[in-house]
Amino acid sequence: MSIRGQNVYHKSFAFEDGFGGIIEAYNLSDENAPYPSNYTISLQRTDSSGFLLWGGADSGNIVIRNNADRGMPLLIDAKPDYSGGAYILYNYPPASLNEDSFCLYLQHINPNGIPDWPGNGILLVQKESAYEDYYGKLTPDSINGVFAMWGSGNARNRKLYVQKVRSDGTKIWGESGINVCNYPGQYSNYFITRDGTGGLLSIFMDGRNATYNSTFNTYSRYELYAQHVNSAGVKNWGSEGILAAAMTGDSTIIIGPSETQSKLILSDGEGGCYFVYQKLSGPYNSQSYIQRLTSEGFKPWGDYGIQPNKLADGQLLFIDRIHKKQDGGVAALFSNRDNLTDSGMNISLWIQYLNSNGVALYSYPKKACITYNSFQSTGVISDARFHIDGSASIFFIGDSTLNIPKYQKVLSDGTLLWDSVGKTVIRQKADRIQLIPGNNDKTLLRWCDARNYPVANDRNDMFLTQVDSNGELPAARATAISLSNGNWNAPSTWLNNIIPGPDDIVVISHTVNVTVNTTCYALSVEPGGNIVVATGINLTILH
Repeated sequence: MSIRGQNVYHKSFAFEDGFGGIIEAYNLSDENAPYPSNYTISLQRTDSSGFLLWGGADSGNIVIRNNADRGMPLLIDAKPDYSGGAYILYNYPPASLNEDSFCLYLQHINPNGIPDWPGNGILLVQKESAYEDYYGKLTPDSINGVFAMWGSGNARNRKLYVQKVRSDGTKIWGESGINVCNYPGQYSNYFITRDGTGGLLSIFMDGRNATYNSTFNTYSRYELYAQHVNSAGVKNWGSEGILAAAMTGDSTIIIGPSETQSKLILSDGEGGCYFVYQKLSGPYNSQSYIQRLTSEGFKPWGDYGIQPNKLADGQLLFIDRIHKKQDGGVAALFSNRDNLTDSGMNISLWIQYLNSNGVALYSYPKKACITYNSFQSTGVISDARFHIDGSASIFFIGDSTLNIPKYQKVLSDGTLLWDSVGKTVIRQKADRIQLIPGNNDKTLLRWCDARNYPVANDRNDMFLTQVDSNGELPAARATAISLSNGNWNAPSTWLNNIIPGPDDIVVISHTVNVTVNTTCYALSVEPGGNIVVATGINLTILH
């Protein structure tokens, strides 16, 4: 277990630490703590062996704690610095402003889990308005530091701003950042990614050619525009950006919620980017497209890009993740609505590969798994990792009743390693699946479940496990059982005279004294058992 007792409605982010482990940033509320210190932003780091580095599962390292002078700290985004630390973006308004004010801070967390910058970090923007945009996005700079983007203004006149901050906390692009487009009316859904040379690429929904409806606070349509800000802070694509996909006046174009942006945009390695958007094909139907923009703003895949699925029209199709291939182009995982019933929506997962010219590898996409019932799941229901050899590992919620995680591997030629139902990985109801690359081509599987809470509770725990490239879990762990009263580090205390180690599951039925710093994988204290930890000594339980 890596996080205990998180509220299912709070934001959380997990990403690689650069050394084969995971960093998790999350909001945590403690109903038993005295107000106002019961709401925090915490970070947890787990190394490649599963050892918790920053605090314990109850809280990790608390880096921001609510106080009487401010409102609740709301985590907005978090990204790695790839050196064992992280950047976090959060809203933390002073109590002197109204509760809907927008006060955006950026903070760097060092490899020890400690904030690097004084106070609350770097203040990016502060507005006292109930109409401010609570979205924001981060992407690490490939050279030094991080980019932050946010919206400012009401729904009619919102503009997007971007700031570049070095790892020492210095703002590079002025005190207030750069407005990526001089034309107002930019919507909150947007993507960002680095260009690989110290600059930033952004894709955003824009209502400049539409009519504004003041009753519903929305435009009649949105179009997709893009901007490229180079390392010197110059807007390469003019003061108002360029049309990124589709044609002017097309009212059927949207991009997904900004929370998914890390999966739906990526650098092409040549100063440009690939990104995903939706083209509506009916009241309840849409098709996903992948578009490519070069560093000069050209669209080599045409005005609309590529529709990689090539399935029957009139279905609901979403691209869930794209990944840059080693030889150029992208791999795409997308979901297809097979049918809709009273009990739920049946979804299947498909794979397609496009080369740098937009040519599909498969004449028809490869179906990776059979349907599952998406009405049974409240969070992320699938994720994929694409390997160097062209194969893909997919984890998904594969049972409409039990919600148990399953695994499928699709080889580079489209062959399924397992049959269409996949392989059961963990026999436990799960949700919010996420895959993070580990060491030696292994994958870190992160998921949440509510096994420790009543059915009506909105809490869950986050769990981690490591799987190899064929979906196999680590070898079975040894179980150490106490045989008599005694010290932990005395062989006579344990069955077969084997002192438990950090990878062992420990069962205590006697009084066991811990007199030296000790670690075990899991611990169970049975009736009649007791653990006595000496003063100044740490007993670390990993799960």
